[in-house]
Amino acid sequence: MLQIYAPSSTTDWDHYYQTRYETLRAPLGFPPGRYEDPTDPEALHLMAWDEALAAPAGVVRGQLLTEHAAQVRYMGVLDNYQGRGVGRLLLNAMENLLQAQGAHTAGLHARDYAVPFYEKCGYTLQYPSGLLIAAIPHFWMTKELV
Repeated sequence: MLQIYAPSSTTDWDHYYQTRYETLRAPLGFPPGRYEDPTDPEALHLMAWDEALAAPAGVVRGQLLTEHAAQVRYMGVLDNYQGRGVGRLLLNAMENLLQAQGAHTAGLHARDYAVPFYEKCGYTLQYPSGLLIAAIPHFWMTKELV
C-alpha cells in the first residue's frame, strides 16, 4: 500500500532528500548530496511511501509563486515505481494542496522525456524553457487547477 504524506521527522526528511537525489541528480552523474533548495522551507513537500517495503517511492515539491499561481518542482519517482501511478498520485495530491492555498494554475519545467507524462496529467506545453540542470532540454507546462 502506498501512502502520500508531508515529511515531518528527521528520518522522513532524510528519505525525502535521498529520493530527490536518486531520481533527479544521480542519473545525471551528480555526486551524492542533499541538494536543498533555498526556498524549500516555505514550500510544500510530499513523499510517496511504500508501507509494505517501508521505503520511499517518490517525491514532489510545490510552491505558490503569486496569490493564484503555483509551481511544481523536484518531482521524481524511483525507477522500480515508474509506470505504476505513483507520479500521478503525487502530482494530484500536490495540486490539491496548492489549490487549497488559492492556486488557480500550476506550472512546471518538465524534462524533455517527461513531457508526455505531464500531458497525460492535464498539463499543456507552453514553450521550451531552455537547457536546465546539466544541459537537459526543459519545457514550461501549465495546468488550470480550478
